[in-house]
Amino acid sequence: MKNNDKKSGNQLNISADLQRQRDFIAELQAKKFEYGLVLANAFVKGMRDIGYKSTAFALDELIDNAVQAGARNVHVAFGYATGNASEKKPEMLAVIDDGHGMDPMMIRAAVIWGGTHRQNDRTGFGRYGYGLPSACVSIGRRYTVLSKVEGGEWHSVHIDLDEIEGHFQKGQGPFYANEPRPAELPKWVATYITKHLSSLKAGTVVLIEKIDRLDYKTTRSLSDFLLQEFGVTYRNFMSEVALAVNGIEVEPTDPLFLTPGARFYDIDEERATALPPLAVEVKDRISGEVAGIVKVRYSQIPSTFLRTPEDKLKFKGGKPNSRFPVRRANNGIIVLRAGRQIDVVNALCPWTKFQTNDNYVGVEVDFPPTLDEEFSITTSKQQIRLSDRLWDILEQAGVFDAISTMRAAYEKESAVIRDKWEEEQRKTKQNEKRPSEAAIEKAQRFFTQPPNEPTPKQVEKSQENLDREASKLAEQTNIPKEEAKKILEGRAKTAPFKVLFEDMPGAPFYRMAQVGGQKVLYLNRDHRFYSDLYASTHATPHVRYALEALLFVMGTAEIRAKEDRQLFYEQERQLWSTNLNTTLKALEEWDAESDDLSAEAEASHAAALKAERDGKKTTATA
Repeated sequence: MKNNDKKSGNQLNISADLQRQRDFIAELQAKKFEYGLVLANAFVKGMRDIGYKSTAFALDELIDNAVQAGARNVHVAFGYATGNASEKKPEMLAVIDDGHGMDPMMIRAAVIWGGTHRQNDRTGFGRYGYGLPSACVSIGRRYTVLSKVEGGEWHSVHIDLDEIEGHFQKGQGPFYANEPRPAELPKWVATYITKHLSSLKAGTVVLIEKIDRLDYKTTRSLSDFLLQEFGVTYRNFMSEVALAVNGIEVEPTDPLFLTPGARFYDIDEERATALPPLAVEVKDRISGEVAGIVKVRYSQIPSTFLRTPEDKLKFKGGKPNSRFPVRRANNGIIVLRAGRQIDVVNALCPWTKFQTNDNYVGVEVDFPPTLDEEFSITTSKQQIRLSDRLWDILEQAGVFDAISTMRAAYEKESAVIRDKWEEEQRKTKQNEKRPSEAAIEKAQRFFTQPPNEPTPKQVEKSQENLDREASKLAEQTNIPKEEAKKILEGRAKTAPFKVLFEDMPGAPFYRMAQVGGQKVLYLNRDHRFYSDLYASTHATPHVRYALEALLFVMGTAEIRAKEDRQLFYEQERQLWSTNLNTTLKALEEWDAESDDLSAEAEASHAAALKAERDGKKTTATA
């Protein structure tokens, strides 16, 4: 990966950016700034605990700086005191870039908190100058920044927390960042650059040593983790910037799995489906002018998308594939700032709580830096808190409705797989009848109202239904229609009642039909009855069979009725279905409130248990 492999998409003006650095240093010198760390030792200790979610989030800060400095290649390299052992925990990390670099005095400013020439910049990643030092001390106790501009030499400044601790213990007053000094790259870093970045003419190396806070204990596990995390975070920048971890190129990873060529996109034949995207204008609260445009992407993910090929037909116990960890880590509303992923909002969403099944519901929100205040982005760029106003804007734009639609589609698809799986299980046990089919067959002989003799019109309708089903079976199995009809007639003798499923948008939630000698209950998968009640995650097998039994009873009464009574049933079913759809939709509001109340109850219960434990500890101590 050479530094001429990628073209800078932001058309960085290197001379202008270096001049901004020099103007910034001139301003500091005019104020007689002494390059102190400004705050006390306690501040530095506190910054170690700033709370980065992971090593990857901390290193993101250094990658952001490199990208904003015009780097076309950024490498995270691992160092070892006694050679490279593949299963050994790295003892040093170096983030190496081929950006425009820094003048020596800018290096001195860069190692301290707030030392940036990009204060409140809304054109890139950095705004506060906290990222580099905070990220470094969150990983190790010593960091060194080495940098050079084109035509210049390497200079360095280091910060060592043990030195700071000793300085304050001796009461020696304020601690100052040292003067930049000419420097040589550590041998292992120079070797890495020769191998992977041989044409580097300018750039920066951030070296982290005395490492004591890494998420993973081996080279392999840390490398795999960083490759995945960087691939997700910077997926939209890899046409401009090449990233690598210990010499392995990072592949862009779209957590919605909608981008051809991205990692895991085509590990099998299944594909996620993009719903129509949104572009939502957000106006300034005061002026009313458009302050920025929020872009929203959706991904409807198939219910078997996260399973290995051999387990896709299983309803239970399917083995997850390599896509699963990506979706699990991005379950919620994925939030990007100018194309760079920042956070995944889950528990803080006021509309709903994202559950395990929402791995199949992809939502991405991308906002411009001009809307930072609406998204309350933290200085460490790892957490988002959307304003109440923005939640309202997104809801009105249809984001929550889209989530609900995708959830319903997943539930329906998952239920179809479950139904097929249960049917196969019954066949395996040599019992093709569903419990509800067996129950209605057994019970109908005790029905108090005897059936009416079918009218000629009803007999004709029954034969039409039989012909239609025979045609379908013949087409599916490539057998003559008459043979298919005999098969259906044989099935009717052994199974006079049958449950089947169909997709009929706008039709009633069920219907019953006499097909030759068989009474068939059709359940409509396109009605809310199916997705919200029959096939919901709360419905046990017993509940489903009981609902089938209920509809068998109602449908049998309709079939046995005289023709004028059948017309009444037909009209009522349509009315029931319309009203049931409306009522179940209204019930969603209670579901959301119930989730909130459950979460509050769980939190209250946990707090009560903690208080009880604390009380017992106090009593025991006394």
